[in-house]
Amino acid sequence: MKKKQRKPLIPDETPLEFFQRITVPESWRQFDKDKFQYAPAHGHWSYGYWYWVEACLKVRICFYTPACRGGILEVDMKHNPPAVKSICSNMQSYQLNDFIKEHYESTNIQ
Repeated sequence: MKKKQRKPLIPDETPLEFFQRITVPESWRQFDKDKFQYAPAHGHWSYGYWYWVEACLKVRICFYTPACRGGILEVDMKHNPPAVKSICSNMQSYQLNDFIKEHYESTNIQ
């Protein structure tokens, strides 16, 4: 088994840099972006871009401060209430791009 070569870590990214570096499949349609404070006492923020991936599946690509890392939440609208799950977290932009390619292309969700 060939071991993946690690890429060097990018110095802490800003939310703007993070989202500029993210590449999503062309078929994903962005429909919203948001920002909310998830730990008000500590000043922690979550920034996110929402995409429709399929008719009943949307994802939120998110960036968390102060960790300066991101992740993906999937919302399956087939269920009532919608099923929400964290697909990945604690990734830099290049790691998230690799994950999107591997996970969504291998499952034919493009």
